[in-house]
Amino acid sequence: MTSDSGGAGPKTARQRIIEDAQLRCYDARSEYQQSSLLLSGQVSREQVYRLQQAVADYYWALRPLRDEDPIRDWWDDVTLSEQWTFQVTKTEYQVRGSRAVPVEVTEEVPYTGLETLRDHLDQTETVTRTKTGMRGIRKEQVTRQKVLDAGVLVDISGVLDDAADKLGFSPEVKSIDHTDEVDEEDLEELFEQGPQPVATDGGDN
Repeated sequence: MTSDSGGAGPKTARQRIIEDAQLRCYDARSEYQQSSLLLSGQVSREQVYRLQQAVADYYWALRPLRDEDPIRDWWDDVTLSEQWTFQVTKTEYQVRGSRAVPVEVTEEVPYTGLETLRDHLDQTETVTRTKTGMRGIRKEQVTRQKVLDAGVLVDISGVLDDAADKLGFSPEVKSIDHTDEVDEEDLEELFEQGPQPVATDGGDN
């Protein structure tokens, strides 16, 4: 499946959905990066949250094509961000004197595979807020969307760009034309058609 930038005919609903999500993610990422430079990295949580929502929308737009040949194995193995890691403890053997002694070693390992996002982009967290009113100061617990580190989100958005590019979705980077947004008719067409086949540029690979 390729983009319609070369005049190859009308776009399918799937193409419009992916390209819309791709451009929205580009805009959110650009907005964050510009604000980060202007504010020396002190951007608001709300702005990072908007970037995360754009990344989530982009992921869900691409996910139905995860079993297509260009990305089938890559989708499950790609490193999402060198900044986004978890701890793994394993046993190694060190030679001490005349014998090998088991030693537990902990290391930081990057998250891999785009399916990992399913478990993290929708996580929530409970925070304690302090409110001051006529009855004095009180604390309350609030559940809210958990937001990933902005640098990690930027890295993940780049991985999603790679996925889109491998699938042949490379629309021109420009401001979104909101007159071409996905509507209910597009979604109906999408569900009727199911995932679309992916076309390659040079025949079989």
